[in-house]
Amino acid sequence: MRKVTLIVIALVAVFAVTETVPLLVSNFAPLTGGPVHGVVVDANTNLPLQGATVIVHWVGHLSGSHGPSYPCYHVALAQSNEKGIFNVPKWNMSREDGHSWTRGMTTSDMEKPIKVLAYKPGYVLEQGRVGFSVDEEVLLRMAPFVGSVMSRLSDLVSPFSYHVMCDADDKSLLPLYKAMYDEAAATAKTSEELKLADHLLIALETAQYGNNEALSRAGAREINHIKVIKK
Repeated sequence: MRKVTLIVIALVAVFAVTETVPLLVSNFAPLTGGPVHGVVVDANTNLPLQGATVIVHWVGHLSGSHGPSYPCYHVALAQSNEKGIFNVPKWNMSREDGHSWTRGMTTSDMEKPIKVLAYKPGYVLEQGRVGFSVDEEVLLRMAPFVGSVMSRLSDLVSPFSYHVMCDADDKSLLPLYKAMYDEAAATAKTSEELKLADHLLIALETAQYGNNEALSRAGAREINHIKVIKK
């Protein structure tokens, strides 16, 4: 049962998806969303969990020739306090300040489910959908990770391709990327583990410097690694 649980967790890693928080948007009105508030608890003890990073994605809808897509048009981070409480305040953003594709979105395009994710070193978020409105408290339950270092690193790496990145504003996620890389770098020892940690570093540097620079830095690290092996 534990092995099956770890496999399922690896698909979602440290994340969960929640239901809709209504957004009121017209074609020309500013983008707006929130507030989102709630509490993070330890799933084993039900005690408040301090220091969890809560990530909220606002996701829209775009039609295309190859079918619909659901890009993230805003992302916000919050930290749980000593009582496990987190709060993402209501936000407003001009269409001109948003990504170009947000300017053509209609009200119905914006009224899509948002994602509420969470990360804490050494923990995983329990799966499940948490229905809420702007007046309800979101409950997030996190349990200590149980498994190998390789399994944990795989969990950290796998969500980046879909669950974590935000199409419109990846730089806002820099503190999260750094925390995840720091955890990986502190635990990776074998060559395979170090490779997975480097994937997290690439994600961090992509958000920080752009894709080309991140790939250039990764290439330089690989060259240096080969030189060390040949000595």
